[in-house]
Amino acid sequence: MSDNSDKITININIIDCGTIKATFYRHLSPFSVTEILEKLPLIIRGRFNFIGSKTHWMLPQIGISVGPDSKATLTVEKGDIVYCPQTDSIYIFVENDNLTTKMNKMGKINNIEDLNLFSNAKNGTNTELKLSN
Repeated sequence: MSDNSDKITININIIDCGTIKATFYRHLSPFSVTEILEKLPLIIRGRFNFIGSKTHWMLPQIGISVGPDSKATLTVEKGDIVYCPQTDSIYIFVENDNLTTKMNKMGKINNIEDLNLFSNAKNGTNTELKLSN
C-alpha cells in the first residue's frame, strides 16, 4: 500500500443490500489498518452476533495476526469499525456497546444512517471491503 495518508476511504458492499462508505484512520490503529488494507479487496461472509441483541456485523477470519494496540478499547459507538485480535475479525457496530475484550478501533461509517442497510442483511451475506475510487 503506497498511500500513507491518515484517512483512507473504503466501500463496504453488503451484497444485495447496498454499499456503505467508511473511513479508516491510520492513527487509530496503524498496524491493524495497514494489514487490512494490504488484504483489500476482501469478500467475507458476514454475520450478526449470535447471542443477545444485534449490536455488530462481524467479518470473521480476516487472516492477519495483529495483537491489541496501545489504544485498544472496551467501549465502542454506533458506526465504529474495529479489529478484534482475539477472533481475527472486523466488527462494524450498529449500536453502542461495551466489550469484554479490548479491540483496535480502525475507523467509522461516514453516514450513520447507512447502517440501516444492515436491517436487510442475513447471516452469511457476503460483504466486500474495497478501497473507494
